[in-house]
Amino acid sequence: MLTYTLDFLTELIHLKIAWVSDNLYGAYPHIFGKLDISPEPLLIQVDNLDLTALPGEGGGDAGLSLKRIYEAMRDSRDMCDVLLQQTNFRLRRAISAAELKIWFVDVIHWDPFRPEYALYSLSTNDTAPSPA
Repeated sequence: MLTYTLDFLTELIHLKIAWVSDNLYGAYPHIFGKLDISPEPLLIQVDNLDLTALPGEGGGDAGLSLKRIYEAMRDSRDMCDVLLQQTNFRLRRAISAAELKIWFVDVIHWDPFRPEYALYSLSTNDTAPSPA
């Protein structure tokens, strides 16, 4: 949603809508500093999460989905990559920032089956990122 909002704001600036550059910039200057940022993927890690707090995407049993992922990791790494892209979970409760580990995914070489990437840890307390 944030990406779409920034794209919309960029388009309004290109159209030279005076109200945007005058009033909106004055009220929210920090948002305009985000316009040149390229969106990148993040990996969010939550340790020791009770499976009852993690239903599958359609509300089903997360344990069954995780079992399929573990089996795919054991049996076929190629299949696991595809399966991980197709498996989603939801959270039933809010997670505090202290419980999260956030990683910036720096894609070095994109390939749909074997991408090369590096992970950089992003602290939840506004310190500089560190490589994984």
